[in-house]
Amino acid sequence: MGHLTIRERYLIEQYLNEGLTPYEISKKLNRPNPTIYREIKRGSVELLDTELRTVTRYLADTGERVRIERGHNKGRNLAIGNNIVLADRIEYLIINNRYSPYSALEICRNEGIPVNICLSTLYNYIYSKVFYNLRPKHLIYKRKKKNNRTKTTGIALNNKKGCSIENRPKHINKRLDFGHWEMDSIEGCKNGSKETLVTMVERLSRDTLVFKTTGKTTQNTVQILDRLEETYKGNFPYMFKSITCDNGCEFLDYKSMEKSCLNENAVRTKIYYCHPYCSSERGTNENTNRIVRRFCPKGSDFSQFSEDYIKGVQDYINSIPRKLLGGRCSKDVATEYGFV
Repeated sequence: MGHLTIRERYLIEQYLNEGLTPYEISKKLNRPNPTIYREIKRGSVELLDTELRTVTRYLADTGERVRIERGHNKGRNLAIGNNIVLADRIEYLIINNRYSPYSALEICRNEGIPVNICLSTLYNYIYSKVFYNLRPKHLIYKRKKKNNRTKTTGIALNNKKGCSIENRPKHINKRLDFGHWEMDSIEGCKNGSKETLVTMVERLSRDTLVFKTTGKTTQNTVQILDRLEETYKGNFPYMFKSITCDNGCEFLDYKSMEKSCLNENAVRTKIYYCHPYCSSERGTNENTNRIVRRFCPKGSDFSQFSEDYIKGVQDYINSIPRKLLGGRCSKDVATEYGFV
């Protein structure tokens, strides 16, 4: 099943604070009981309570930190092994004779020294400070830095109980099934009215829905879904199989968003939440918002835009011929799946 995620660690901390036993927590998380016991032991720390008594409590951040620290000690042995002759010769050639790593390896081969590492591995050893004296400052040409940013996958502290995008079925990423949407809100001017726009984009067809609301509230978001369900009635669960949104305050009431307004015992859709500061997990939605901003620029007072104007923006987006759809517009693709 893999390692525990940071989200599961936060849930363990929450359940322990609620008084649940490790066995009950294992059932809730669908994890083996020994796994929960080991995690609690790994992340437990001693704290002082208000009466200066020592108490032992589990902290999710501590458990994650210990896991990362222990993970650094894993891995294979160095490929260069105990080849001291090769290591010393490479250091001498690069530091004293100013050879490049490639030239140093070739000279070692010509001298009959066994060479059991490649050029890429040698560069990694130099930058990882594996050698005793050899450092990156001794290189004539430094390795170019890659512009890749490390992706952080944290958890929103105000949304611990919502279903994370980590648990979203993998087939949704392939965009082969109609009915999986992304949802976001667009704010207007700060000093004017509080009216906002809520956008919904279907991942397969890129069909877009734009709604104007009186503010960023969970009530307005639920009302939008209620209106859509009343429009599509029994077809709503098939047209809106899942909705992926961020952790904004207007989307936190996932129970009301998932609950049907036509049948209180039924679930109309499934809500998934992205990681904080990971807008790329809703890339289709963010790109669509850029098109909306052409007609509703930043700093605009959305109260000045009529419902017909917003509807016109929505129709414009859905009528754009798209290269990724083979020149068709999103409205035509959505119509093929019965979404009108």
